[in-house]
Amino acid sequence: MVSLSSIGRLLWMGMLLFGLSACFATGEVAPNGDLSDATDATDVTDATDATDATDATDATDATDATDTTDVSDGTDTTDPTDPSDTSDVSDPTDETDPTDATDASDPSTPNPVCGNGIQETGEECDDNNTITEACAYGEESCEVCSEQCTRVDGATSFCGDGAIDEDNGESCDDENTDNTDGCLNTCEVATCGDGVIRTDLAEGQEGFEACDDANADNTDGCVEGCQLAECGDGYTWSNGGAEECDDFNDIDDDSCTNACLSAYCGDGAINNNEPCDSSDPDNTIGCDDACNPILC
Repeated sequence: MVSLSSIGRLLWMGMLLFGLSACFATGEVAPNGDLSDATDATDVTDATDATDATDATDATDATDATDTTDVSDGTDTTDPTDPSDTSDVSDPTDETDPTDATDASDPSTPNPVCGNGIQETGEECDDNNTITEACAYGEESCEVCSEQCTRVDGATSFCGDGAIDEDNGESCDDENTDNTDGCLNTCEVATCGDGVIRTDLAEGQEGFEACDDANADNTDGCVEGCQLAECGDGYTWSNGGAEECDDFNDIDDDSCTNACLSAYCGDGAINNNEPCDSSDPDNTIGCDDACNPILC
């Protein structure tokens, strides 16, 4: 049976323990004089201590958003989003920017191919070849597409440039506009029958022309050799002329007189094998109208 004294001691010990635990909770008593109580207001490791170097709100905290060394600071020169950052890969002036339309290394801008027939960026022209053409014959100037797909002045060839272009039918080129010399303005050698009277030669020189009617008709006033028609040249000038014949001689008693007239009985000349001519003033014998002598 428990004595009253034992019950009293148990009650006293319980009250003592309750009091001690209340003191520990309020921090008023430090058992055994321990200064490391986690609730001590002077504890330098107190998470709420305003001087705690690790306090997240400490103005000197290395992670402070105003810290000039903060990598997220808007003035950080290495900030990849800083529009003034010269190392920003999206800088539109970056010569290696793949979106820069002038970037020669831009894979979206192929190098132009001269000679493919398509005028591409950087080409002034593209005529589907890599040959620098010449101007058409006769053109004194023109612009062509060069072998490098640039516009250049084309080489010329024309009559009058002083160079004989046989491929284009030139047989001469005296580099002048005189059409009466040995080279016509068509760059052809002057010839009798070309219709142009050559005047650079004197009479008697080979090639001299007294006329040129651009035809081969020897019955008009300009005969072969571009000479003026005349009696005795062997060509009867019947086209506009007064010749009845032309026997190309100076014999006057044959069938063609020296006046290029046909001989006949009664023309006053004994010719064409006539024994006499009744109209001959020198006739000393009788001569009938048939140019036969009158016999007694």
